Amino acid sequence: MQFEMKILNGSTMEFFIYILLNLVTSSFLVGLLNFYLKEKIKNNINKNVQESEHRLRRDLQKNENDFNIAASSHMSTVIFDKHVEFVELYYSNVLEVFSEIIESGNDYDKLSKLVGSRGLRSLRLKYAVWLTL
Repeated sequence: MQFEMKILNGSTMEFFIYILLNLVTSSFLVGLLNFYLKEKIKNNINKNVQESEHRLRRDLQKNENDFNIAASSHMSTVIFDKHVEFVELYYSNVLEVFSEIIESGNDYDKLSKLVGSRGLRSLRLKYAVWLTL
């Protein structure tokens, strides 16, 4: 109604200034809103990145602590010792089998009995619990 009254009264210059002021004001407000939203989004992204970095560092430190505790535990020492014991016994048996294979030649029946009689399989079964941990 006010616009119509101003136009009807013939003050087109005042109406033009009024429209121009409204456009400038609305452009300024849109610019402020745009700046505010960009800053808000940027701050939100930075906050999310910082939180993710913090979680990642915390998880990494937890994993390192878990590894250090596991590596220094009594059970890991026992497992390592049992594994070393198995390897030493198995290696000595394998060397004996190889030396007898070289001496026996190509007699397949004798070789299969030799390998079975040395207890390599029973040795693997005996230490299976310690080898699978």
